[in-house]
Amino acid sequence: MKREFNGKSCVIPLGRLLSVTILALWAVGAASSMYAADSAPTGPIDLTAKWQVGKRYLQRMEMVQTQEISAPNLSQNIKQVVSQNQDIAFTALKELAGGGKELEMEIVSQKMEVKMGDQALMKFDSTTDPKEDGNNPVAAAFRNILRIKVKFLTDAAGAIQKVENYKAFLDQATSKGSAEVQSMLKNMLSEENIKRMGLAAPGLPGKPVQVGDTWPSQVDLDLGSMGKININMKSVFKGWEAKGKAQCALLEHTGSITNQPGKDKDSIKMTVENGHSSGRIWYDPSLGMVSEVVANQDMVMKMNAASQNATIRLAQQVTTRLVEVKDAPK
Repeated sequence: MKREFNGKSCVIPLGRLLSVTILALWAVGAASSMYAADSAPTGPIDLTAKWQVGKRYLQRMEMVQTQEISAPNLSQNIKQVVSQNQDIAFTALKELAGGGKELEMEIVSQKMEVKMGDQALMKFDSTTDPKEDGNNPVAAAFRNILRIKVKFLTDAAGAIQKVENYKAFLDQATSKGSAEVQSMLKNMLSEENIKRMGLAAPGLPGKPVQVGDTWPSQVDLDLGSMGKININMKSVFKGWEAKGKAQCALLEHTGSITNQPGKDKDSIKMTVENGHSSGRIWYDPSLGMVSEVVANQDMVMKMNAASQNATIRLAQQVTTRLVEVKDAPK
C-alpha cells in the first residue's frame, strides 16, 4: 500500500503487517490474587484442552499494536496504531477415534482500525449497519468471512491438527474484495495460521506438570511469501492464582522472536531483530481449558519491497480470553 508522507512516496506493507497482527499468540489480562499455598491443588496436573462435546466456547481477542516506520526517503518516522477485536466461537461436535474431537469454528464479529496519527487508513466494525460501509475497501471481504464455518480435528490432547474443509473455507473467505485485500486475507487465513486461533494455547506442556516445572516450546508463524516468524520459548508453572471464582494454573514464558526468509524471489524481504516475547497463561482445571492468555511482543522488522527499504519497530499487547461456555444450539 503506497502512502504520501510530507510529499514523498513510501511503500507501507499494510496487508503484510496485518498478517503479523492477526497472529498474535498471547494476551494481556487483568491482575488477580495468588491463592494461599495450603488451598492450592498439589501434585502434577494435566494441562491439556478438554473439549466437551455439545458445548460452544466463545473466545474474545483484543489487540493493540504500535508500529514506527522509518525509511531513507522519509523526513520523519511514520507512526501507526493497529487495534483489533475479534469474537470466535468453537463448537465441539463429536468425539473421534483415539480421543480427539471434531470442532466447528466461526468468526462471530470483527473490528479493526489502522491509524496513522489522526488519519484512519482502514476501519471496519461488523456490528455496524452494512449500509454504513460506503466505499470501505475491506468491508465486503471482512463481512464475508463472518459466519463461514470451518471444521477442525484435534488430537487427544485437544490441540488442532487438521483443518478438514480448508480449501472450500479459503475459497469462500477470499471471494470478496480487491486483489490486495484477497491477498491479505490469504496470508491471514493460511491453514497453519487458523489452526492457532483455538484456545489450546501454544506453550502448554502437553504432559502432566507440577509447580516449578519448566519446558521449552516453539511456534512457527507462516507469513506466506514473507517467510516465517519463529518464537522460541521457555515456560514455567509458577503456581496457582485466582481468576474470578476459579483456581487457575499460572504459566509464564519468555522467549526470542526470529524469522526465516521467504523463498519467493519476488517476495518482500524481511529480517527480524531484537525480537522478544513474554506472557502468561491461566488454565482452569474446572473447565479443562485455557481461560486467558497474555502476551507482550516487540521486535524490529527490516524490510525491502520494490527496491525500497524500511525499518518497522513493532510492539503489541493482546488479550485472548474465554468469555462463555454454554450448550451448543440444537
